Amino acid sequence: MTRRRVLLFLLPAFFIGAPVFAGTMSQDCLDNCHGEESLQSADAARSLFVDLQGFEKSVHGAAGLGCADCHHPEEPSVHPSGDKLKADCEECHEKQGAGYSSTVHASQEEGPYCSGCHTSHSVLPPQDSASTVNAGNLHLVCERCHEWGGSGDPGAAFTSWKLSGHPKGDLSEVYEEKRCLSCHQGAAAHGEENLTGQKCPECHLTGVEAENGEGFHFRTDEEASLLPFAMVILYRIVLFSAVFGALFLSGRGIFRRRAKKNG
Repeated sequence: MTRRRVLLFLLPAFFIGAPVFAGTMSQDCLDNCHGEESLQSADAARSLFVDLQGFEKSVHGAAGLGCADCHHPEEPSVHPSGDKLKADCEECHEKQGAGYSSTVHASQEEGPYCSGCHTSHSVLPPQDSASTVNAGNLHLVCERCHEWGGSGDPGAAFTSWKLSGHPKGDLSEVYEEKRCLSCHQGAAAHGEENLTGQKCPECHLTGVEAENGEGFHFRTDEEASLLPFAMVILYRIVLFSAVFGALFLSGRGIFRRRAKKNG
């Protein structure tokens, strides 16, 4: 076997085990700026640091993508600016992008984009327990904007409806207050069809009517309608009465025992 044939045979071995974050441009991005943990945007509002190890474990890193695959520079030797900095996920995820455009999030001026839920550089498959969109973690993402049960107010917390005792039409789904997409499927994520066939609005009203207490969730803040507001006040009275009643009875018992002992 000639030397040339030996080299051709061994050539693939040089690429086996090579880092998935390959490419001179990607390495330059990290070495020059984005590998520094202290790197921030001009207004210090967000970190510009890219964790190489986290990216290599992500679905994009595992696929061998680099910086320029998502952040397209007009000139490879020039740092991208303006719209070129923002990754256009729809270039690859056309179906999800088209569905997202019909969701409630997309209709909001400051609604979340893909990275708001999936992260920017550490995107993991949903079945991965470390993924932000894993069934066990997704509620933490939703709660960044949507507080469950009010903002720590005891009355609002008691007023919140619970799913645990709700009769289920589809037992294949897990209906819990921390499984947001069990109910909010089409309206919240990618605009999918109703996967379970549930028709919640037939019993749970939406919009203004829901604020009257007939829907699954209703407001308990300063803009709440009369019924939710009254329930919050009632729960507060019951809660505080129970606490002060317990303290009163406990104190009276102690006083009687001391009086009996001294008498």
